[in-house]
Amino acid sequence: MAERVLGIAFSLLLLASIIQGAKNSELSVNETLEAEVGENITMPCLLKNATYHKIIQIRWMKNGGTSLAVYNPMHGHYQYWPNLTIQVKTDDENHLMGSYLHLLWVNKWDSGNYRCEVLTFVSGPFTNDTKLTVRDEIKLLCNANSVFEVHFGDNATIQCTVNSNAQYRWTK
Repeated sequence: MAERVLGIAFSLLLLASIIQGAKNSELSVNETLEAEVGENITMPCLLKNATYHKIIQIRWMKNGGTSLAVYNPMHGHYQYWPNLTIQVKTDDENHLMGSYLHLLWVNKWDSGNYRCEVLTFVSGPFTNDTKLTVRDEIKLLCNANSVFEVHFGDNATIQCTVNSNAQYRWTK
């Protein structure tokens, strides 16, 4: 009888430690990202304390509902859009920890809110968002594109324009 009570107590303590570890879990993501048109972007979505959970599925969405990619350990990857890939991350013991969403050659249209949803067996879904802002490529246009000579005492004028609100300074 005492052995059975001891076994039950041990099982309850083990369950309590698993539940406590599960409560301390959260998704690690970048809250905001900025990029220029044409860059490649990587967004992480990693579950902290993932050893307490069995991840059943990872899903990436844009602007509240447009599906981008999904990963399921039994069925693999599926990308809904051609300019992205999803890469899974595992720990040293091969436990699934989360994923990375790679956006290739971003453009202004890629700006928006990206949601990562990790569905777990113990605690259900974990979700978090990343806001991506894609800026136009900065172009600086000047009326002098190469070296030119100015005689001592003469004035020189170079006019430049930039296609955004970028800050710049002149140096010699």
